[in-house]
This record gives sequence, C-alpha cells and structure tokens, in this order.
Amino acid sequence: MLTPCFQLDQNDIFLFVKIKAPYCKIVDAEIIYGEREFVFNATPYFLRLFLTGDVVDDETGTVEYNSEKEEFTICIPKKSKGEFFPRLEMLSELIKPQQQQLPTAKSPIEIINSRKNKTDKVEDSSQSSEEEEGEDSLINDGGLADLFSQEQYQLDAMEFCFDKNCVKLTEEDFTDLKDLRIRKLENFSKEINEKIALSLVDIIFGFAYDFRTTLGEHSVESGWTISKLSPSLTFLVQWSNIQEAISSTIRHSLVLPMIRSWELSLKVMQDVGTIIENGRSSILHVLLSCRRIFNKSGGEFRYLLNQLFIDDLCLWIQSVDEELILNLNKEFKNYVNSLEKSSILELDLEFIEAQAKLEMLKPLDSDDDE
Repeated sequence: MLTPCFQLDQNDIFLFVKIKAPYCKIVDAEIIYGEREFVFNATPYFLRLFLTGDVVDDETGTVEYNSEKEEFTICIPKKSKGEFFPRLEMLSELIKPQQQQLPTAKSPIEIINSRKNKTDKVEDSSQSSEEEEGEDSLINDGGLADLFSQEQYQLDAMEFCFDKNCVKLTEEDFTDLKDLRIRKLENFSKEINEKIALSLVDIIFGFAYDFRTTLGEHSVESGWTISKLSPSLTFLVQWSNIQEAISSTIRHSLVLPMIRSWELSLKVMQDVGTIIENGRSSILHVLLSCRRIFNKSGGEFRYLLNQLFIDDLCLWIQSVDEELILNLNKEFKNYVNSLEKSSILELDLEFIEAQAKLEMLKPLDSDDDE
C-alpha cells in the first residue's frame, strides 16, 4: 500500500484533511474517523493518522473530490468546538503511531542508539600553468573580470532581504515528510536534548549562509558550503554551551568559504535567529532543505550525512518539547546581541584589522606604482 500526499488544516469547528490520490477508484474509497484516529483507504493508498485532538463522526462531516486536482478534501467535526489541534504540520508525528502498531515479522521501526564515524572525501584537481594563464588572459582581455568581483558578491549578500516566509513548510517538504522513514529514537535526557539543540545552530547557520550568498537560490556548491560551515556535521563536534556554538561557527565562516566577512557573518546569525524564533516548522523546513541538497551532492557522498544526522533530526524536531526551542531562542538572542570581535579569540580579529590599516597607510614604492 502507498502512503498518499496529504496536508491538514483547521478552524474552530472543523479539521480539514486534504489527500492527493490520483490512482484510486473513488467508489472504493473508505474514510473512517473518531476520537483521535483517522483512516483513509482507497486502493492502492492507505493512510492512518493519530490526531492531536478529539474528533467526532456526525452528520456535519463532509467529503469532496476534486477531479482536476485528483484530491480528496475531508471536513471532520471537532469534538470540542474552538479547540486548537497543535503540530498538524508535523506529519511524521501523526503517522508514527501507525508504524509502531503494525504487526510484522520484522519491525519497520529502526531503533537508533549509536553513531558511526564518517569520512569526508576531498578531491584534488590540478591544471597546467599554461591553461591557467590562457584562461586568465582571456578573462582580462574580454573585460569580464568585474563579473566575478568578490566585493560585489559580498555587497549583494549583505543587501539580500531574508524574509521569514522563505522558511515556511512547502509542498515539497510535506512530500518528503510522508516518505521519511519512521525511526524510534531513544528517550534522551534533558542534557542530551540540549546538546542536540545546540547542534542545530551551526547546521542552520550553514543553510542561512548559503541561502544569503546565493540570493536564495542555492547552487551546486551548496552541499559543500552547508556541511563545511557546520562543525556538528563535518567534525562531529558537540557543543557545551551556546557561546561556544556561535563563536566557533562564526570562526569557520571567517576561514573556509569564498566570502569571509565579519559583517556578513553577523548578518547570517541574524537570519539564524529569525529561523529559530519562527519555531519548529521553520527549523524543520531548513533540515528538509539540507536533506534534499545533500541527496543531490553527487560523488561527494554527502547523502550519508542524511543517514547519520539529518533524518533523525527531522524526526527529533517534530517531537521535542516546545520549551527546549524557546530556551534555545532566548539564549541565542542574549549572546548574539552581546557578540563582539573579541569573542573570536583564536583569530584575534582586532589585531589583524589594526595591522591591515597600518599596511594601507604605508606609502607605495615604485614597484607598487607599476
């Protein structure tokens, strides 16, 4: 049986379930709901949802089928009018009880209690000096060098308007969620959950940096950018506090990528704050976007990052206590607002800038004039 694409919405009186089932026979469709359970069965589709609130099967419920969209819209009455059903966008959580109760010889639920080390393949490419010289002269002769100005890229990235609507859950996200394999995670302690939450900071930063520097379009290098700017993924780092997570992530952004700027890093950190403040749905969108990017990374084997980290994080963020996200947002804001260059101790940014200014004040010699 196939799990159809579906979405849920609500108002004060009804719960709305939209199910896209293009290959089913309408006359064979069977829909059952009551209390906290909903079942849709229409060969070859089957869907069972465990809802976050009680519903009732009475005469006010309706079912409509749109032949153009090949979509069912089921209007389900709420048992308590005005009740708000939380986490309706967390599709994996709604499906999970179904997977836990299936009686099979081999359980479809994989219990995750260990992690394996991963390797990061680095390709080394080379070109002959003649080829490099020929390409450089071609660019210079054609007057195209300005098109690849790093300063212009940085200026564009700084001026890019990051809208919180850019990180809302999309149709593609919902499709990925219903296809995401359900895994039963351990009941982590509060301390471990806090460490997992801290790892989100650098993962979201990698996504936000790539999103801003590519002006919201991503690129073939997005997989490299996100993974390299996330020490949690690349170096298996576990942060002990929010200060360490933020300062170390910024240090990576000032060393590894093409555009290295203190102002840009702060701008990206503001984007990270916006995503965390938006809550679990925006964080989930970021994780699912990273998952798609890593799956398309080709020969770099970054899809392994999904198997080791991202898939489990997508499940974890849907079920974790809301208070943990609120505390992360509070700690993040408090530290970012007081962040200074002196906080990045290993790079000694203030000394480097002072040295650069002194060099700029020195008079040019004859060789420099030429």
